[in-house]
Amino acid sequence: MEKPTKGLEGVWTELEVCEEFGLTKDQLTALREKGLPWLAVNERVRLYLEEDLVECLRGLRTTYHYSPRKESAQ
Repeated sequence: MEKPTKGLEGVWTELEVCEEFGLTKDQLTALREKGLPWLAVNERVRLYLEEDLVECLRGLRTTYHYSPRKESAQ
């Protein structure tokens, strides 16, 4: 994704985050409520640091825990 302004490498707008990760604004709000930090430029403009996005996503990692069925004793 190309940045419109030089000097902001590693800084994402709300729109960029939503487009890149396929999120809605409500989903991004939910991530903020779970602890995703942001920079409040003003009441309506929020920016996100790439390192914070990566750290937040790492915290959401899950794995599928496979448990084979235990055979009943006969």
